[in-house]
Amino acid sequence: PHMLPSANEFARAVGALGLGSDDRIVVYDRNGMAPSARVWWTFRAFGHTSVAVLDGGFEAWLDQGGDTSNEASAPADTLYHATYDPGVVCSLEEMRALTTDQNPPEQIIDARSSGRFLGTEPEPRPGIRAGRMPGSLNVPSTGMIDTDTGLLLDTAALRERFEAAGVDLTRPMVTSCGSGVTAAFLAFALHQIGAPDAAVYDGSW
Repeated sequence: PHMLPSANEFARAVGALGLGSDDRIVVYDRNGMAPSARVWWTFRAFGHTSVAVLDGGFEAWLDQGGDTSNEASAPADTLYHATYDPGVVCSLEEMRALTTDQNPPEQIIDARSSGRFLGTEPEPRPGIRAGRMPGSLNVPSTGMIDTDTGLLLDTAALRERFEAAGVDLTRPMVTSCGSGVTAAFLAFALHQIGAPDAAVYDGSW
């Protein structure tokens, strides 16, 4: 349900929001930054790299005294150009190859909880089997956030989370999760610490 649209569909939807191909875009939410990271990654998947995530989301904005508005926005349509970048997306065929390769070129990092990764917790979607992909490593996306502040962990702490799970931050990576949202959050966190840009397995588990 969360997989990427076509480049044309994305361009029409973004243009309807009044966003231009040369705009600097900042994304925020109030649900732990994972949805924002998915939007961040989606823009990058269509060639738009001038995009950022507001650290801490709307709650952090409010905590710091940011202004708010209740006025409805009415953007004018713009002509937005989107070019799909397959380098930031991992396909089903590529993922199958990674799980059967004895020495895969890319590491698979799973953003789900440890219980879902180990198959001791059920998947939230009915009829979906429990477990993990062969050879994958587990870095729960919830561990990217400072629980006291709601902000992204600093660079050193983020690196520690990945390295503790056995991730080699110098090698290419593919991130996965339940449906492709928190996988994008891991990709965002890896980008923040200067690791090689991770591809997201869209659709994921």
